[in-house]
Amino acid sequence: MKNAKSSVQNYFRFVRNIYGEDLLENFLVSAVASVLLIRLFLGITNYPQLSGAGLHFAHMLWGGLLMLIGMFMALGFLSHPAHEWAAVIGGLGFGAFIDELGKFITQNNDYFFQPTVAIIYVLFILIYLAIRGLFNYRALFRHERLANAFEIMKQGSINSLTLEDEQVLTGLLNEVDPANPLAQKLKEMLPYMRFSSSQKGHFLDRFKRYVDKYYEYGLRRWWFPGVVVAFFAFFAVTGFSAAIGIISFPWNWILGTAASMIIVLSLLQLWVSKIPNLQIPLSAGVVVCALAAAWIVFINPNDLSLPFAVWGQFISSSISAILVITGIVFMARSRLIAYQMFHRAILVSLLLTMVFAFYQYQFYALTGFFLNLLILFALRYMINHEKIKRTNGEKS
Repeated sequence: MKNAKSSVQNYFRFVRNIYGEDLLENFLVSAVASVLLIRLFLGITNYPQLSGAGLHFAHMLWGGLLMLIGMFMALGFLSHPAHEWAAVIGGLGFGAFIDELGKFITQNNDYFFQPTVAIIYVLFILIYLAIRGLFNYRALFRHERLANAFEIMKQGSINSLTLEDEQVLTGLLNEVDPANPLAQKLKEMLPYMRFSSSQKGHFLDRFKRYVDKYYEYGLRRWWFPGVVVAFFAFFAVTGFSAAIGIISFPWNWILGTAASMIIVLSLLQLWVSKIPNLQIPLSAGVVVCALAAAWIVFINPNDLSLPFAVWGQFISSSISAILVITGIVFMARSRLIAYQMFHRAILVSLLLTMVFAFYQYQFYALTGFFLNLLILFALRYMINHEKIKRTNGEKS
């Protein structure tokens, strides 16, 4: 009976993938992109229908096809690149599927049912929270580290591993149980793994090496933290720009002037980054700007009847700004923590602010979405770089 119970426990012993957070995040961002692109395309083309002979091919069906392709790639192939493509294709399919939610929660199949967008994005937020909860509530256990080391070595037999893969693999093997004979065997196999040492290699490998080279060059320069802080301080202040549109004169001018002063201070941070802890007054200024915006909004009772989309933009962009402020404060202590806060701020902007902006300004939202997407990928690269350095015992 004990052996039977043990077998059942082992069967349901799910192990987290060290790359799972990135893959699921790719899925989520692709789903959001899919919804925005579909809504934009349908708006531009005046909502055409692929139909004939009394039939109508809803894009929910195309979403199901994309999800099927994603499942085939995830279940049918072992290579990590296949799983990356599966996450993106599956996310695009899920976005196309969920975009037609309004048709299936209304009796008259109303695609334009007003609460649909809110329901969709609440769902996206819940997915995001589930991802964060799964991968951030505790570090990988030793048996999970060992399993992931196995997985990376398996990838080495399919595609040659990169220098980054080697660093991650070494870090995992250093943190497993040293008495475990499997761990010892894996360490003995490490010199026999296939690593891409050629300087030519694939175009993407060469591009990544160039990025690594210039990122390391920047890290060694005194001005690098100033550039990062200045950029995200500007992002935080402009995040409050949604408030200016709902504040009456002369408060909108006062808030705009305060925001301009914050931007000037952030530029000062860029040029005199050698002064320690200059980000503290910068962060304090952004906090004051945020509190002033909230106070001014709520002392204007006539503005409380503004459309839901305007309020949504204001609240969500304020959340992003607060996360940026937290990251700026932590920048002097840990780049990794600061980058993670910036990363969360961009995700809030992508998953919340962009949908409210899209509701009002379709083309503007699409441009902002792709800009945020580029920033997100840059931050993910920087976070992974810092994690590898921390794993190898280097100062972050």
